[in-house]
Amino acid sequence: MGIPKRVTFDDLKIRTKDKRIIPFVPNAVQIRYLDDLCPEWRQGIYNLSGLRELILKARQQGFSTLIQAIFFCLTLNEPNTQTVVIAHDLESTERIFQMIQLFYDNLPDHKKPFAKYASKRMYHWPSVNSYYSVGTAGAKSYGRGGTINNVHFSEVAFAECADKVASALLQAVPMDGNVFEESTANGLGNYFHEEWESSGNGDSVFRRHFTAWFENPEYRVDVPYGFKRTPEEQVRADRYVLDDGQLAWYRIKAKELKEEVKQEYPENAEEAFLASGHPYFDRKNLVAQIERCSPTIDIPKTDRLKKISLTQGLNLYMAPIEGKTYVISADTAEGLTDKGDHDYDSASVWDAETWEQVAHLHGRWDTHEFGLLLAELGFWFNKALLVIERNNHGHAVINAAMHSGNYPPMSPGECSGLYYHEDYDAHTQVKSRKPGWPTTPKTKYFALDGLASSLLNNDIKINSPEMIAEMVRYVKLPGNKSGGESGAHDDRVIDAAIGDVALKLGLWKKSPHTSAIESMKALLAARNNK
Repeated sequence: MGIPKRVTFDDLKIRTKDKRIIPFVPNAVQIRYLDDLCPEWRQGIYNLSGLRELILKARQQGFSTLIQAIFFCLTLNEPNTQTVVIAHDLESTERIFQMIQLFYDNLPDHKKPFAKYASKRMYHWPSVNSYYSVGTAGAKSYGRGGTINNVHFSEVAFAECADKVASALLQAVPMDGNVFEESTANGLGNYFHEEWESSGNGDSVFRRHFTAWFENPEYRVDVPYGFKRTPEEQVRADRYVLDDGQLAWYRIKAKELKEEVKQEYPENAEEAFLASGHPYFDRKNLVAQIERCSPTIDIPKTDRLKKISLTQGLNLYMAPIEGKTYVISADTAEGLTDKGDHDYDSASVWDAETWEQVAHLHGRWDTHEFGLLLAELGFWFNKALLVIERNNHGHAVINAAMHSGNYPPMSPGECSGLYYHEDYDAHTQVKSRKPGWPTTPKTKYFALDGLASSLLNNDIKINSPEMIAEMVRYVKLPGNKSGGESGAHDDRVIDAAIGDVALKLGLWKKSPHTSAIESMKALLAARNNK
């Protein structure tokens, strides 16, 4: 049996949304990409060599179909070619393989080589000794042990262990092989986002490509009678030169998808990443706050900073002013260990009147050293109210601040000294006071939700860009949990949340017997009535 004639796009069929089988004809978005990728594609020539393509896309632009079409032709036209496709889940794996089956089943007889199935999701064409296989990203070792000429990693941002899968695949592809990774965005800090950022900085082998929703001419509707642009739509139209048909289409999608419309149909790459995932805080507001951060100032030489003067961990935005009241919040880590990426200690100094962050201490210290640093910082800022998270290793930090650092306890009604938290047991009707802020599921989300509200209302001013960056990557997790996206650190976030609570609890110095919850409610009510 001889080698069949060359296969081109003209030989391929695809399934439409309304279940029709039609010839594959590239759409406008696909054509623009093809003209850049392989200019001779109209002559059926798909000469790809050494490509590393990273594609951030809006939904249903057709990139996955296009890559399959190119690779299918290459695999049949070039003997001894091995092509591997990785999907992010089993359903997508099945869908992509069905696309390949449709390509093959509808080939003209004179171009259709005999196919031998090596497995359920693999084609082997003995006449050209080429393979085409589709797998799921859960198989972390997929691609190891052989040479792969073409790789397509689909919806990378949603794949399990994407970094490990991509690493294994890339090592199996020779320099003249081709790798395409494409995805809609899925938040910050994951492999896809980091690779996108690295590519923009020139630190990646990939060339990145983004297509906005409005680049697809199909994304438009007939303009409804009486259609009138909103101010936001007018800004969008002016920025991207859009007409009413496109704006009306986007308005429909926004009603269908709500906030997810920015993830599924982004206008630019930055919006795609910021709007995707499950952010805990309003990311658009946070990005705007970064631009308003105050610069650091030099730490003055003073005998009061014996330990801090020896550390590199303090950023100062405003020096202490005599007579001013300050609050210090502190999130404690486990201290120095042999582990390579253990958590950081984080503490912030806040102006109790303006709610502005005036200093930020961040680093890795053993618990005793961190307690001494906090005590020294507290004395420098007019014997500030020192609110230390007491959970786990926080007890050791508190003991160091109290006993070795000689930091005085808080007096009832005074915003000064080491913070004591008052607990009330409704069952026994007994009150107890213990040093430090207790982080429980109840108090944690109480503090985080309060911080989210303060940020949205611009009640609190954060000057640390690194703290804001952690907030951008702080997300809601399954099981009513929260944390840093893709394992990102969150110590600065918890530090800020404790600080926000402490600032709001400023009312208890006037009403020492009022509970923390009641104090916050009273303060928020007072602020809303201004």
